[in-house]
Amino acid sequence: MLHSLYSPHGLYFRWTTASLRGGLRLAGRRLALRTAGLLHQLVTRAGHDPADALPELNRLIDARCADLRDTLDARWIPVDRQAEYQARVIRAVCALAVRRTSGASRSGEPGWGPGPSVPMHRE
Repeated sequence: MLHSLYSPHGLYFRWTTASLRGGLRLAGRRLALRTAGLLHQLVTRAGHDPADALPELNRLIDARCADLRDTLDARWIPVDRQAEYQARVIRAVCALAVRRTSGASRSGEPGWGPGPSVPMHRE
């Protein structure tokens, strides 16, 4: 199935259900790798490894990196290009959110509207 999204900022997104699944698979793999990397940093910066976790974390990180590189054709993208792309996506999402905001409450409860969550005191 083909999905498309147009934004008022000239961004056009087009994806298939299979690519969405691939994206979720990639996100799950990156999450596991990121978690292992953070644990590695934590143990390394602590200065001691009482559970002897570093060798296993090193193996896990090496295996996950190889999996991403080989299976998903992962490649380096310069940080400035990543940041620019993420900023465009965020702007498009915000523009869509503003466009779709209605006066009605999404919760269905009376008195709950699109206003601020915490009312400001007027003194």
